Amino acid sequence: VINQTFAGFTVYVQAGTFTGNFIMKDGVNVSGGWNADFTAQTDYATILDGNAAGSVVTQPTDFSTLTIWSNLTLTNGSATNGGGAFLCKNGQLKHCVVENNTASGYGGGVGNDVTGSVLVDDCIIRNNTANQGGGVRIRGTIQNSIIEDNQTTNNAAGGVHLQGGRMVNCIVRNNTSGGDTGGVRAYGKCDVINTLIVGNTATGSVGGLGIESALSNVISNTIVCNEQLGSTGSTAGVKIVNTLTSNGTFFVNNIVWGNKSKGAMEAQNVYYISRYDKNAGQRSYNAIIGQLGDDDTKTCIQLTAGNPGFVDPENGDFRLVLSQLVEGGNDEKVIGTKDMAGNNRIINDH
Repeated sequence: VINQTFAGFTVYVQAGTFTGNFIMKDGVNVSGGWNADFTAQTDYATILDGNAAGSVVTQPTDFSTLTIWSNLTLTNGSATNGGGAFLCKNGQLKHCVVENNTASGYGGGVGNDVTGSVLVDDCIIRNNTANQGGGVRIRGTIQNSIIEDNQTTNNAAGGVHLQGGRMVNCIVRNNTSGGDTGGVRAYGKCDVINTLIVGNTATGSVGGLGIESALSNVISNTIVCNEQLGSTGSTAGVKIVNTLTSNGTFFVNNIVWGNKSKGAMEAQNVYYISRYDKNAGQRSYNAIIGQLGDDDTKTCIQLTAGNPGFVDPENGDFRLVLSQLVEGGNDEKVIGTKDMAGNNRIINDH
């Protein structure tokens, strides 16, 4: 049906399980979960089973037209890259579940290695395995999504591997890396914004977030309760390696708390490998337990070991109640008008 359809049309698919390895066509959208007379949809009720014989969904090349596959469950894929879905330019997954897929290379759930308008939006990506980027490895954008319980076998980024990409309004939780970086690894100029990174584990260094470039934006994130099991000098919370002497990573309005190193509370939650211009104003108004790695603490609120004002951290609710942190950020550095709960942010309100 897809091959017989022209660009600009949408193929509607009934609920049920369909086994095979499915190829996207330029400009032909696919919408799943429909009932027999196509009058109502059920979330994720169209299941595409890859039968462990390749990527469940493959975009064979860059597309000239935005192409969206939505409201599907992609499962049981097994490929070199992109076990659940492999995307290229103008490929998009929206409101999908991507689970129980594997990749011997990168992107157990979703893989992508081409810059362009690649988007993963409003998806649940869970229980996938890869050598790198257990849940996702992407050069595009992932937003409004949950990435949980993924793993890498012996390499970096249990949850998400950004390659010059962008992550906004996501939850990255309970992912495991057999190497470094349990939660999110950002390589190349990246944006990590408005995201909760929680409960991730690395057998190597960096439990939560690793930034391996300059010129990135790390803004308004909550990075908590991650753990690293690696060597001394590693960090459980955030590690930033800047590669330029100026214009380093903007690390602003973040909360970093409760991360552990080999079972013990981490004293140094944010670690910079310098080559960083301290006078350029790239850090401000972060709430951090412990010291910054290079002893630049003037622009940080130093937290005690107690709860910094979360509603119910024991049960995974890291929203802030009234505390020293509410409205304590830098309005000038806000990106995005709303927080993860959909509330309006205060911007330049002095």
